[in-house]
Amino acid sequence: MAGPASVANSQPLTVLTQMLLGGGVAASLLWSFLITHSLLPIAAILGLVMMWVILRDPLYSIIGFMVINVIITLRPQADTIGSAPTMFDMILGLGLTAIIGYWIFKIRILEWRSLSVSAGQLSLMLFFVWAVFVTIGGIIFNNNPATVALRELLNLLPLLILPVLYVRFITPGSKAENWIFAGVLTSGLVIAIGNILVMRHNIAQAYFLFQTGRASLDTLLAPFIIVILVSYLMAEKQPWRIRASIILLLIETTALAVSFIRNMYIATPIVAMIVLWLGIREERKRGARRMLAAGFVGFIALTVAIFFLPLLLLMLKAFFLRLLSTQSLGHDLALRERFAEWSGEWLAIKQSPILGHGFGGSFRIFDIGSGYHTWMSFSHSSYLYIIFKTGIIGALLFFVQFFTFLHKGFRLARNKSLSERSRVVARGCFGCLILLLFSAFLGPVFDSKTDLMWVGLIWGYFLALERQIRSKAIIFNVSHQQI
Repeated sequence: MAGPASVANSQPLTVLTQMLLGGGVAASLLWSFLITHSLLPIAAILGLVMMWVILRDPLYSIIGFMVINVIITLRPQADTIGSAPTMFDMILGLGLTAIIGYWIFKIRILEWRSLSVSAGQLSLMLFFVWAVFVTIGGIIFNNNPATVALRELLNLLPLLILPVLYVRFITPGSKAENWIFAGVLTSGLVIAIGNILVMRHNIAQAYFLFQTGRASLDTLLAPFIIVILVSYLMAEKQPWRIRASIILLLIETTALAVSFIRNMYIATPIVAMIVLWLGIREERKRGARRMLAAGFVGFIALTVAIFFLPLLLLMLKAFFLRLLSTQSLGHDLALRERFAEWSGEWLAIKQSPILGHGFGGSFRIFDIGSGYHTWMSFSHSSYLYIIFKTGIIGALLFFVQFFTFLHKGFRLARNKSLSERSRVVARGCFGCLILLLFSAFLGPVFDSKTDLMWVGLIWGYFLALERQIRSKAIIFNVSHQQI
C-alpha cells in the first residue's frame, strides 16, 4: 500500500532546482513590477506558483480545498448588480475548477484509471452523466442560463473528486491524514471565531435587535466539529486533551448559536445522542459525564458573560423566540415563505417529473414578504432541489449513493477491528451525514460547495477505511495459508 511519501508519485525537487525556481520567480516578480508599476502581475504570478504547488500533490489539493472553503465562508458578500460574481469570486471559482479539472484529467485520461471504486461512486458518476444530459436539454429548450447551470454543477463536483483523491492517495493513520484532520479542526476553529467576531461587530453597529442579523453562514461545519468532539470525548483519557476539547466544543457551540440555523439547533443534540449510542457502554458513560461537565462550564461562562454584557441577555431572548417560533407554523413569516416556495417548486416538478428542468432552471414563486411573484433557481429544500433539477431518475441516482455511504459509515463506526482513532472519526463522520439529512429539509446544502466539500472528505475517509480493512484481511489470509 502506498504511503504518504508516494502520494505525488514524483521525486522531490533538488536543492539546485529549488534555488533556480525561486530565483526565476523572484526575477519575474521584480520585472513585472518595474514594467507595469502594478502589483496585479505579481499577484497573478504568485497565484500561478501557488496553484502549481497545490496541483503537485493530492494532499496539497485537499488542503487547498479547505483554505478556499474558509475564505468563501468568511468573505463578506459584496453588493453587485444583479448579484453578479465579483472578480475575487471568479478567481476562487477558477482555482477550485483548476484543482478538480486537473485531477479528473490526470486520473481518468492520463492514467486511465476509473473515478469510481465503489457502488456509491458509480451511482454518483451516473448521476453526473444524467445531470449533464438534462442540463444541456434545459439550456437548449428552456433557455436556462448556461453560466448558472455551470455554477450549480461545479458546486456538486467536490463529491466526485475528493473521495477519489482520499481513497487513492491518503493512507489511514498516516502523516498526510493527520494534516487533513488538523486542517478540518483548524477550519472549524477559524470559521467559529470569525462568526463570533462578525456577530460582535453586528451587535455594535445595530440600532435595533433585528439589525444584528446572523453570522457568516456555516450550515454544516460547526455541527460537524461538535459531533466529532463528542465522539472524541468518549475515548480520550489524557486530562489536558479533554479540557482542550471541551473548550473547543464550547466555541463551536457558540458559533452554531449565532448562525441562527434553527434546524441545526434541534438536529445537533439529537445527532450527539446518536454518536453516544454508537459507542460501547464504557464510552457512552464516559462521554455522557464529559458532556455534562461541558454543559456546566458553558452555563457558568454564559452567566458571567451576561453579568458583564447585559445586551447578551437580549440576544438570548431573541435566540429562544426564534427557536420557539417554529411552533407557530401558520404565523412565522420565514416558514410561510418556505411553504410558498415549496408549493411553486412542486408545481414545476410536476411539469417535468422524469427529466427535471436541468441545472440552471428556475421556478416561479410568490414572495410573501414583497408581495410579488419572482423566479428562483435554488431551493431551501435540497430534496426538492435535486428532483426539480434532475427529475426522479437523477434524484434516485443521487440518493442511492448518499445512503450507500451512510450505510458504510454506520458499519465502520461499529467495526471493532479498526483502531480507536478510526472509530472515533468514523462516528463523527456518520453523525455529520445524519446532520446533512436534517439540514437538507430546510437548507440549500446540495447547492453549496462549502458544505459538500466536507461531505466529499467524509466519503473518501470511509472508502480509505474500507480499503485498509480489505488489505488487513488479505494479509491475514495469506499468512494463515502459509502457516
